[in-house]
Amino acid sequence: MTVRTSGLFLLAGTLFVGCSSASTSSPSPAPTTSPTTTTSTTLSAAYASKCSGCHGATGTTKQGGSALKASTTAQADWESAIRQGIGSMSAFPATDYPDTSMKADYKVLTGKAWK
Repeated sequence: MTVRTSGLFLLAGTLFVGCSSASTSSPSPAPTTSPTTTTSTTLSAAYASKCSGCHGATGTTKQGGSALKASTTAQADWESAIRQGIGSMSAFPATDYPDTSMKADYKVLTGKAWK
């Protein structure tokens, strides 16, 4: 004889715990995201696609302009050169080179925080 009461089953004198809404699927794993770091030494993907052709993958190539690594260029001049272009360098709007990438790359290349 089987008696069912509030998720408990009694079958031939043995008590079983049951679940009326059992699921066969496993819970979804937690998303795997990298922690955000403010001390990155890696240049952005925007830099890699827009700047590395002339300035090199690490900012040390001098092609037509100046090498960017260890630059002493002021922040305002840096932003102006990127947004408005300078010399033979084209302008890069924020849609092509986002502000967050520009600021992070400035820190990596100059060693100075964007203020």
